[in-house]
Amino acid sequence: MVSGYSKEGIGASVEVSSEFQHINLSSSQENNSQKSMEKRKRDVQIADAISRIAFTSESHSTIVSTFLVPGASIGKIMTEIQKIEMITSDPDFHSCCCQLMMFKPAREMFISLQGYKQRLLDWLKHAAYNPLPFMQN
Repeated sequence: MVSGYSKEGIGASVEVSSEFQHINLSSSQENNSQKSMEKRKRDVQIADAISRIAFTSESHSTIVSTFLVPGASIGKIMTEIQKIEMITSDPDFHSCCCQLMMFKPAREMFISLQGYKQRLLDWLKHAAYNPLPFMQN
């Protein structure tokens, strides 16, 4: 039976080679314990950082989705523009409308005016040939 860590106590029940006689098990355990605590501390810091990144990402997604106007993509708007004969019958007006729809505020206004065909056409005629404030540098 091992009675302690002294040379006599170990030698009494277990034969130990001379290579291992100078190892202090208690200090080795302290070093491992300290390293283990430091590793846990780093793991907690990493987990906290990941949580903050995830929270920030979710917040960003929420903010972005709040300001997105459904259906305001260029493709969807151009599909609607192709359905308006007054626009497609005039190549110059069509080109101006296409360039106008490159601007997000113009697409949002287009969406807002859908259902009011005459107002939409009046606005498009004006906006297509007169630079709007958001179009100027």
